[in-house]
Amino acid sequence: MQPKTIVFIHGLFMNDHSWMEWKTYFEERGYNCIVPQYPLHKGNPADLRTNISADLGKLEYTDIVKHYEDIISQLDHKPILIGHSVGGMLVQSLVNKDLATMGICIDSAPPKGINCFKWSFIKANIATINPFKGNSPFLPSVKWFHYAFCNTLSMEETEKLYNQFVVPESRER
Repeated sequence: MQPKTIVFIHGLFMNDHSWMEWKTYFEERGYNCIVPQYPLHKGNPADLRTNISADLGKLEYTDIVKHYEDIISQLDHKPILIGHSVGGMLVQSLVNKDLATMGICIDSAPPKGINCFKWSFIKANIATINPFKGNSPFLPSVKWFHYAFCNTLSMEETEKLYNQFVVPESRER
């Protein structure tokens, strides 16, 4: 019997580094784990923050879906998909295409058309979804990351996580 495969899908402002503890945990339990990153997200987060690819601004959600479809199509069996935030939304898209045995969404981003425009949502996301910024890549500040992602942590803990994991992001059209 072949081992079950899990494909981990990160959310915005992250890459494969954010899943490494999960990967280790599940590999120790016999799973084959794949932790791909979005296009233009490969590398050390600190290096990616310093050398932001101009092409990042052109990256669209459909490009990312296609990227994961290509990865999954190379497997000899359907995997389990686990995604966080936009990764959870990607999991839903891929499950709907019958590309997985199951999908697990952790705090999934809402699909297009779902209205979640509360003031806290707007405040946390306006820097990313600002229509006046066009297709320019977005690199969040530590202060923004603390408000939008780490609001239950101290600023010191937030800075540590920011330095360890945060990468610049497309504005996801």
